[in-house]
Amino acid sequence: MLLTAVYDLAVSPPTFDFVAFLVSAERRRLEIGADALEVVLMPGPAGGFRADQLPPFTVEARLGMRRNIVEAMCALLPSCRSIWILDVRHALNREQVFPVGYRVEDPISHYGTRRMIECISPDFAPLTTALPASRSSRVVSFSMRESSYWPTRNVCRKAWLEAARVLDRKGFEVAIIPDIDAPAFPDGPWTVNHVAATDLMERARVYETAAVNLFVASGPMCMALFMKRARSVVVRMEFDGAPCTNAGFLAASGLPPGSQLDRPEFHIAWAKEETPEIIVRCAEHSFERMAA
Repeated sequence: MLLTAVYDLAVSPPTFDFVAFLVSAERRRLEIGADALEVVLMPGPAGGFRADQLPPFTVEARLGMRRNIVEAMCALLPSCRSIWILDVRHALNREQVFPVGYRVEDPISHYGTRRMIECISPDFAPLTTALPASRSSRVVSFSMRESSYWPTRNVCRKAWLEAARVLDRKGFEVAIIPDIDAPAFPDGPWTVNHVAATDLMERARVYETAAVNLFVASGPMCMALFMKRARSVVVRMEFDGAPCTNAGFLAASGLPPGSQLDRPEFHIAWAKEETPEIIVRCAEHSFERMAA
């Protein structure tokens, strides 16, 4: 039996929000006992996407995100047999469809923080690369959110680079994954993996091989949350006044500030600010937890 998961781009974005949809579909597959999953990308009315005023704003940018995030993400789910990218909206003759009750004339969106949190359980981490790689004992990855979209959620670059210098003096190796919008990084005791900024497989490889991955609230953080072999710490989850990351939104989604998700390899520090001391402590605390 095959489960057909329809990600309808008339009502859903081509962003890392797709993580919540994909893992929700995988949970549904397991519930009904389907052997495999196929993903169908149903086109929207505006150049193949939904008609809205949300970023990314151009069709070209949305096509790039669909290719580099949505399509690429499917390769991280072993049960995903195929992905179909439709040019025209039409009904599907399938026995088992997700979301339950989906109809092409009445599309259902299934993404967002609440949907993601609904999927979390200690042993549910279905995303993985095909070829397991050895984990380094000293590499710390920094996923640097520095986007032109909602910049109030961006990292404090100065603090993170100073933290990298401190970690280097302590014997750690810092690997930076930059945002595609970010300005160039200065030379320093770190490596900058520009490939991982746009290549999801390379990003996933970094997450699996690093001893610990550090984030602020971001799309890549959501991917790491459901990766089988990724160890992650979120330095800062809450940003006042920012969409999808303010205290009220998080609480309404099932993640009250100060709480933790039921995933042993994922920890939220709930820092109110990013200082070098806090960032370093997050990395070191993660090593202490792993040693214990």
